[in-house]
Amino acid sequence: MTKVTKNGGKFEPMEVDLRCKDGSTKTVIVSCGSLTGDFKDNHLVLFSDITERKREERARRLFRELIERSNDEIHVVDPKTRMFLDVNQSAVKALGYTREEILSTRLDEIVPEMNRDLFSETGELNGKEKHFQFECIQRRKDGSTYPVDVGVSQVVLDRPYLVAVVRDLSKRQEQERQISLLASALSAADNSIFIADVKGNIQWVNPAFTRLSGYESSEVIGRNPRMFKSGRQTVEFYADLWQTILSGHVWHGELINRRKDGTNYNEDMTVTPVRDAGGVITHFIAIKQDITQRLAMNNRLQQAEKMEAIGTLAGGIAHDFNNILAAMFGFGHLLKEDVSGDSVASENIQEILNAAGRAKDLVQQILTFSRQREQSRRIVHLNTVVKEALKFLRASLPSAIRIEIDLAEDAPPVLADPSQIYQVVLNLATNAFHAMEGQQGRLIVTMHGFTSDEAFLRSNPDAKRGYYNQITVADSGCGMDDHTRERIFEPFFTTKPMGKGTGLGLSVVHGIIKSHQGIITVESKPGKGTVFNIFLPAQSEAAPAENSTTINLKQGNGQRILVVDDEPSLTRMFEKLLTRLKYRPTTCSHPAQALELLWREPKTFSLVITDYTMPGMDGLQLSREIQTISPGLPVLLASGLNQSISDTQLETVGIVGRLEKPVTLENIAVTVADVLQTKVAGSN
Repeated sequence: MTKVTKNGGKFEPMEVDLRCKDGSTKTVIVSCGSLTGDFKDNHLVLFSDITERKREERARRLFRELIERSNDEIHVVDPKTRMFLDVNQSAVKALGYTREEILSTRLDEIVPEMNRDLFSETGELNGKEKHFQFECIQRRKDGSTYPVDVGVSQVVLDRPYLVAVVRDLSKRQEQERQISLLASALSAADNSIFIADVKGNIQWVNPAFTRLSGYESSEVIGRNPRMFKSGRQTVEFYADLWQTILSGHVWHGELINRRKDGTNYNEDMTVTPVRDAGGVITHFIAIKQDITQRLAMNNRLQQAEKMEAIGTLAGGIAHDFNNILAAMFGFGHLLKEDVSGDSVASENIQEILNAAGRAKDLVQQILTFSRQREQSRRIVHLNTVVKEALKFLRASLPSAIRIEIDLAEDAPPVLADPSQIYQVVLNLATNAFHAMEGQQGRLIVTMHGFTSDEAFLRSNPDAKRGYYNQITVADSGCGMDDHTRERIFEPFFTTKPMGKGTGLGLSVVHGIIKSHQGIITVESKPGKGTVFNIFLPAQSEAAPAENSTTINLKQGNGQRILVVDDEPSLTRMFEKLLTRLKYRPTTCSHPAQALELLWREPKTFSLVITDYTMPGMDGLQLSREIQTISPGLPVLLASGLNQSISDTQLETVGIVGRLEKPVTLENIAVTVADVLQTKVAGSN
């Protein structure tokens, strides 16, 4: 017990805690004083119980402590005057005022958008529950504002009070904006995205997912992605995927999935685990991109590169073969003339020349495939060309195969080499015949105008917008599988048995169409036949057909001609042919020898015939050097690979014409005579 102190004969009151009989404790104020008179030796002790008052004081202190420590602003407002009666430290900090400044401020100065309908005429809150929750804007001392969520309650003690709990919404609204931005970004993303739980069940998909898969969100939410399986991946493939993401790693790869309509598509997919604050995997997010067109484009690029490489090789082989054929033709014609009186020998030689002719056609096919053959193009309607090709083929087709032709009269003209388009139709029709050989079948050939649409342009990246002439050759034959269809345009690739073809037909078709800036597509399934579609850019009008010319065998008058070729057999052939045609040839096997000869005798030659491809110096370079020695001396370029050389390039270096290998006696006779005649006319 606290000791009682005496002050001037009086005892000071004090608080003491008393333990009651029942064990409880009461707080009392003890007052003690001395008595007078008969009781002057006695004292009076008074006990005042303040236990409840102390409890209330402690509760108020605790309540105040809680209010001050609250992160939310707490305002106490007089509903009649709208004046602040009390605020906590969070309100002082948030509003930027001192506590004293706030207590001298009206509510509508800080909350300018306060809804006055909240209060009745007496100042009380409207409504039976006397509590309202709303959002508004509060103004700080510096004039800036911030959004808040306000819960207002009416408390009646000695009089009504308004107690408001105010929570700053700035961070929450910023988080909501971030979440909204993220959701908008995911929804707007062009890539397909879905979110799945740890069991793989889909929880959310974006619109791009619907565009890619064909499934609406309502059709896939709650379902497992296994519904998209195409059957093209192994069980081990999916096991590796799940093992990777369940272990917390990102999985990335390519796979083939199936759309709602049953079609397959290639996709590039990245699956990333999503963790909660504790690091536990709760979801997976998959980002998918349709790469079907990209893979197709890569395949086309690889195919184009392969065809380009093969074409270069084929062109080189054809060049060498042309030189061999040139010698065969030249010496063959000379020999045939030498034995003109021997019918048996002449027939045998003619068979040799016929075989050389077939070899020449084969070389021309190779050059066409490699795009190194010169083409004679003009604007032409293709109806006649297609009809002539089918007319030629009809005689060799068995009666079991029916030809159906539908050629639109208004099909647009094209810029083309008619003989090459004839060859295209013939090759495709022949290929169709072999696919139907030994069975009943139909060969359908149609032609009409076609305007490129978006689907066509997507499927054929090399195509351009515009109008096309479309030729379709379809058959009801055996068809092809995907592997065969991908290789049919490769040279020497064939599914025909030995002796049934060289494998060049379709590769030549491909080369011709590409060289005409056209598009060729093929559709085929085993047992369902094959459809070839050719699209050639349309032209506005057709030019009149060229008149054929009659070849006359003309002879010379002893003019000197210099022949330059690195193939000895060809120089000997030219020497004999020109001698037979009454010219005086001189041959050189190297360009340097020819230039040295011209330096010595610059005025003695009337014409130079030079090969294009030679070691050390090509035919164009040689002709340029010749013009510096003997200006105006005409030069003929002899080559089978001259498509890439323009007439302007030839004229610039002094070349006046071309001799396409393999040359014949008639061809060289006409060409040389024309050049020399032009030279004479020019000199006059």
